[in-house]
Amino acid sequence: MSHVIKFKRGQADDVDAYTPVEGEPVFDLERKELRVGDGLTVGGHVLGRAVSLDSQVVDTGVIAVDTIVDTVARGAIWHYVVDKGDGANMRTGRIQACWDREEDGAIAPIPEEASPDIGTTLEAVSFSIEKDGHDVQLKCEATSDDWTVDLTRILIG
Repeated sequence: MSHVIKFKRGQADDVDAYTPVEGEPVFDLERKELRVGDGLTVGGHVLGRAVSLDSQVVDTGVIAVDTIVDTVARGAIWHYVVDKGDGANMRTGRIQACWDREEDGAIAPIPEEASPDIGTTLEAVSFSIEKDGHDVQLKCEATSDDWTVDLTRILIG
């Protein structure tokens, strides 16, 4: 016999306003986040989760390669692969940042950790993080066309 376990769940506004008891799981249907309660914190605590994002082609200029909207998380880790298409110019790396949950809170980026460069990616592609209210964006700047960026994101806190 199979068993089905259903957690309390709801839209972001409902979950944000609810205070789950200690150890109680609650699922945010909009943000696709599982939270756990401590009996005190309204909205509970977001458990870290990894999300694989769609590949994006970055041409000359700056674009947002990831946007986290109305987040209650306290930080993120992005793992990335940057490739020009044939493997001759590529690197992998990790970008980490933490931020204050306040709307005007600052971001504290942690220095990027990257693999040894294959080709010229270090001169051609760079990343930055911006915060506007409760929205956070990872931006990618390229000095030439046709770079593919693959990302996995883990939200923290």
